[in-house]
Amino acid sequence: MQERLRRSGLRNIDALVDITNYVMLELGQPMHAFDRSKITGGITVRHAHKGERLKLLDGTRLRLRSKTLLIADESGPVALAGIMGGANTAINSNTQDVLLEAAFFSPSRTASTARGYNMQTDASFRFERGVDPQLQVMAVQRASQLISQIGGGDCGPVFTAADSRNLPKRRPIQLRKGRLDRVLGARVGGRRIRKVFESLNMKTEVIADGWKITAPSYRFDILGEHDLVEEVARIVGFEFFPAQLPRVLASGREQQENRLTPDRARDLLVDRGYHEAITYSFVDPALHARIAPERNQILLQNPIA
Repeated sequence: MQERLRRSGLRNIDALVDITNYVMLELGQPMHAFDRSKITGGITVRHAHKGERLKLLDGTRLRLRSKTLLIADESGPVALAGIMGGANTAINSNTQDVLLEAAFFSPSRTASTARGYNMQTDASFRFERGVDPQLQVMAVQRASQLISQIGGGDCGPVFTAADSRNLPKRRPIQLRKGRLDRVLGARVGGRRIRKVFESLNMKTEVIADGWKITAPSYRFDILGEHDLVEEVARIVGFEFFPAQLPRVLASGREQQENRLTPDRARDLLVDRGYHEAITYSFVDPALHARIAPERNQILLQNPIA
């Protein structure tokens, strides 16, 4: 295990941390190990109170902003959710009781928090790009198995807390037979199409003009019909499809000689010594608050002047 971690670019720290890092590489699920004896009461996931402080594992001291997502106990914050654990509950050579945490955090929220505190960790890197929301129990069980094999001890129960309303849901995507043939430039049989998607662990339902495809929870890249077309081309093999130039219909409209296009107008002004200034777009305050809630807005007194 230590050699595999080393070859993956992760340094060996101790058995517990190495196991959580190993599971992260094995399953793609970031985890954190708390020293259970240092936790007061139960664990909650909440937003920070303005002015709260947290010292992280790397020694960084943070003055937390409100709306920063935290993992906390009754005494205060114990981890910056999705990014790094706190030093106050860190495991060490004397740790006997371990609490394992595996979670699903919103990619956009994790990215906003990481940028707001100017931090980038292995955990935030993965959460920003998406983690399978159905993988957490498996990750805890796998880590528990490795801990008992390597260090001994007894494994406790796995507790789950989730609000299914806020978890990402996979909706079926319609793939039209006519569009598939038109984009690929060749016909692929229906039976072969089903085999392609079944090999990718995608649920397939035959409908009148094609299929309804439901991607598994870990395929974050499958968003629309064009992604399904790409999967068919990738699995069937690009060499199967004929190489031919696309058919482009020429417009019959004649260009008038005295018509001045925007690009030509810019070139004429630049030729006469003018300079073009491209400014930043104004952003609606409500939209800014949704995109970057952790950052202060810069308001102009008179934005139209």
